Amino acid sequence: MDAEPRISRAAALATVVAFGLVVAGLWLPGWRTLPSAFPDEAALQAAMPGRSTAARLWNGVRWHLTGSTPPTVVRGRDGWWFYASEHAQDGHSLDEMEGRVAPSADEPAWAEAIRARVARLPGYLVVVPPDKHLVEQKHLPFPPTIGPHGLRLDRLELAVGRGAMLNLIGAVAGGYPRSDSHWLDEGAYQGYLAIHRRLGLSAPLPRTAFTAKPYDWPGDLWALRMAGPTHERVELWQAVAPLPAHWLDGGLVAKPGLFHLPAAQAAWAVGPSGAREAVTIVDDPTLPTAVVFHDSFMPALLPYLSQHFRRVRYVWCHYLQPVVDAERPDVVIHENVSRNVQWLGKVSGVP
Repeated sequence: MDAEPRISRAAALATVVAFGLVVAGLWLPGWRTLPSAFPDEAALQAAMPGRSTAARLWNGVRWHLTGSTPPTVVRGRDGWWFYASEHAQDGHSLDEMEGRVAPSADEPAWAEAIRARVARLPGYLVVVPPDKHLVEQKHLPFPPTIGPHGLRLDRLELAVGRGAMLNLIGAVAGGYPRSDSHWLDEGAYQGYLAIHRRLGLSAPLPRTAFTAKPYDWPGDLWALRMAGPTHERVELWQAVAPLPAHWLDGGLVAKPGLFHLPAAQAAWAVGPSGAREAVTIVDDPTLPTAVVFHDSFMPALLPYLSQHFRRVRYVWCHYLQPVVDAERPDVVIHENVSRNVQWLGKVSGVP
């Protein structure tokens, strides 16, 4: 569990003064270039040397002074943390549960885009992993009640029809760490079993095909709060024996390619679509093919799903018709976490 913030007033004052002097010395020479630097991260770093380190120092002071955190994260109970916001225009990820999100006028357009793909592609399936706060509700900082408007996902599912959407909220009972907004291996495996049942794939991988190994996980929520510990001891799964799926370069897809890890980051490279892509293959001509459009929840699913297709082209972006036209797959999976269901209707180019 995280330690409660404790710091003397004198130490806090001295830290704030020192922080101000450091910031003045580093950033005043480049202050004139700041307006033109936004939102280019590289330009910001050039205009504000040590920006990320300074932000971490400041958030550490704020945490120890008041216990407050950056607006991107919410502190739950028992040392749990939750994601607060994806993009400013989308609002707070927990707002729906707190009853502050009214239905969007764009929701019919999202549903129509999905229905059009279903009509055109018999193998099209929308897969929606649940947000951490929908699964780990007992750790939220407030009572877990859904607001009067309900959830956007529920309305979209009703408009589209459950045959075209697989809402994984009922299939995933855990598997999220305290420090991260994503599911890890246990949660992804539960989601995989539900996808497997829906698609009627070949025999599922048994839990015994993997063994758990301890790992110091670099949780994204602990990184976003920019104070306190940065790693959490978790269990990641590793395949007991080689599995059939390979990357195009011949490497085994033998353990979850979790996107925080260097090996997984290297697996996705900019492809012909202009987005980051990864391709897996299985030497079995009787298996189907697939295209998977996805977000950051897919890398933990990839090692399981890939075993059931002779070729899968994973594309880390919204739906792209040219990719489907080029691959002519048997199955198209469009995956987005529940807080971003509005992206399921996006049909423009690479985000």
